[in-house]
Amino acid sequence: DNIFTWPPEKLAALRSLPTQLEEALDALERSHDFLTAGGVFSEEFVKSWASARRKDAEHFIGNPHPAEIEMYYGF
Repeated sequence: DNIFTWPPEKLAALRSLPTQLEEALDALERSHDFLTAGGVFSEEFVKSWASARRKDAEHFIGNPHPAEIEMYYGF
C-alpha cells in the first residue's frame, strides 16, 4: 500500500515510531508478547535487557557527543 495515496481518515490511524531510546524501551515494556511467544525469550530476559539499555541511555544523556563538543566548545 502506498500511504501517500491514503485518505486523511486512514492516515490519522498511523502512529509514529519512537525517536528516543527511552521511548522505545517504554514501548517494549508495554508490549513484548511477540518476543515471549513460543518461549523465544523469557519475561525475565526482556525485563533485564530493557533495564540494561536504560542504564546505557542514562550514560549517554550525561555525556556530550563528540560532535557537540566540536560544535559548541571549539576543540
